[in-house]
Amino acid sequence: MNKRALGWIFFAAPAAALLFPGIMPRLYFDSLPLCLLHACTGFFCFSCGGTRALWLISRGKPVESLSMNLFVLPCIIMFFYASAAVLINGYSGRNILPEVRFNPRVFLVLLAAGLAFMVLRNIPCFPFNMLAPAR
Repeated sequence: MNKRALGWIFFAAPAAALLFPGIMPRLYFDSLPLCLLHACTGFFCFSCGGTRALWLISRGKPVESLSMNLFVLPCIIMFFYASAAVLINGYSGRNILPEVRFNPRVFLVLLAAGLAFMVLRNIPCFPFNMLAPAR
């Protein structure tokens, strides 16, 4: 598969996922599924509130989505930038935007940040409980 097709797939799939809740008016915020880990253990994982954050982003409320999950918006921005870089560089034939390269170090940093976020959002005192998804 060439880079252009891969770029379109990586760009179109999340765009469709973000637009889907905006198209379906019958999908209500309270009917979104809850995290299975939180339902079983009472602890928030690093992705708890992610579905609700995506729903809020698709409704045009990116600042409100940060109260659900602080990780979602930066990850979406990074993913769209990486996809746009592949698309633009693939169509132009030049390196206009630097492409994001995921080496093992980047993966380990993201994993450590996710684990730290998960631990911090489960501490039940003032500055850390603001990281938990809003109710």
